[in-house]
Amino acid sequence: MPARAGRLPHNWRLGTTSCIYEEPLLANVRRLAGRTEDIELILYDGEWGSNWPALGELEELLALSQQFGLSYTVHIPSAMGPVSCDASWEERSYALVGRTIERLEALSPFAYVWHWESECWGKLPSMDLSRWREAVGRLAQRVAQARWVLPRRLAVETLSYPFDLVADFVQAHDYGMTLDIGHLWQGGFDWERAVGLYGERTGVVHLHGVIPESSRDHHSLKYQPPEQLRRLGELLSRLDTSRPRVLTLEVFSEADWLESEACLVQAWPSA
Repeated sequence: MPARAGRLPHNWRLGTTSCIYEEPLLANVRRLAGRTEDIELILYDGEWGSNWPALGELEELLALSQQFGLSYTVHIPSAMGPVSCDASWEERSYALVGRTIERLEALSPFAYVWHWESECWGKLPSMDLSRWREAVGRLAQRVAQARWVLPRRLAVETLSYPFDLVADFVQAHDYGMTLDIGHLWQGGFDWERAVGLYGERTGVVHLHGVIPESSRDHHSLKYQPPEQLRRLGELLSRLDTSRPRVLTLEVFSEADWLESEACLVQAWPSA
């Protein structure tokens, strides 16, 4: 069993991403199996290429999961930047959710991490907020009506815009959440309020450091004040312990991953 931060509640699993090494998805999982409890399978599909696992790769991913007691979260493919949330975006997004579940459900993923994309970077997701909300609302309703999986397993992620803008859609369809603490830190949001408001609905927490000088995220937790990490541990430990959850160190190098784990061990020592 891999080492884990001492105060991480017993029903939380500590994980990282399938992008720790500059190798394909399956090669990353092979190297990480036995060293972490969960792996976020980050999928992409676009003009730059795709990494959908083939049937044989899925069989090996399942075997690794069974051999090492490993769970998976699956990141549904999303755009690398702002998009135009028009009818074609809605159709493509709907199809991607369905295709991801159809292809990956054989692995029994703990959750599917889902981006509700925006048309602008920053705290305003669109210059036409009403139209954007209508588009996101239609997509949320269509996916809910498809009933591919239980809605709580579709974990809508906090991005650069205030989650309050879409929280009503999440609640209406009983979706789960991915509370990305790193995004909240980067955006200057009241992250403690977010944990209080959305913590019980959250099944997955993403954690990563933000470099102060550049505001670039998805780096080592060494950039976060130790007191901030200790406070986060306190808040997470207060959540309902009857349900399992995953905490993903969402970084993209071995150095950042191991350094972040060390930061958690120091901030959340054994009681």
